[in-house]
Amino acid sequence: MAQTKVATIRGTLLKPGVSKNKRLYTAENIASAAESAKSDLAAGKTLNMYTTHKAAEEDDPMKLVGQFTKVWQETDGSLKFEADVPNTTTGRDYANITHGGFQRTISIRGGWGSTPTIEDYDGQKVLTAPTLRLGGADGTASPGVEGASIEGIDF
Repeated sequence: MAQTKVATIRGTLLKPGVSKNKRLYTAENIASAAESAKSDLAAGKTLNMYTTHKAAEEDDPMKLVGQFTKVWQETDGSLKFEADVPNTTTGRDYANITHGGFQRTISIRGGWGSTPTIEDYDGQKVLTAPTLRLGGADGTASPGVEGASIEGIDF
């Protein structure tokens, strides 16, 4: 039987603060995302990574580059992950460009888990909510959250 994964990647999905698209991520709503992701994984739901958000929208399995195996929150409030990279042409290519440092930034897919509100925060209007749900993450050249990236890879 062929090896089903080529590598494991890990990194940061979110950090507390305001994103480039004016969404306020707090330690509290990030904690809710971590807990719901853990529950989803325990229930057998897949949380995937694709080459881009567009590939995820198209639900194109040939552009799948990772499947989350673990999600947790660090003491600084950031949301961390580990994901297996499939042993496919796309997966191997993604592992190689990640390992080579050519493209390591990512962006989450998800949504508010409760009704969002517009609030004043640090002199700007931001969108936020008490809870957040993680749907996955995808490669991007311009992440909305500073520090959202793949930080390590094990072959």
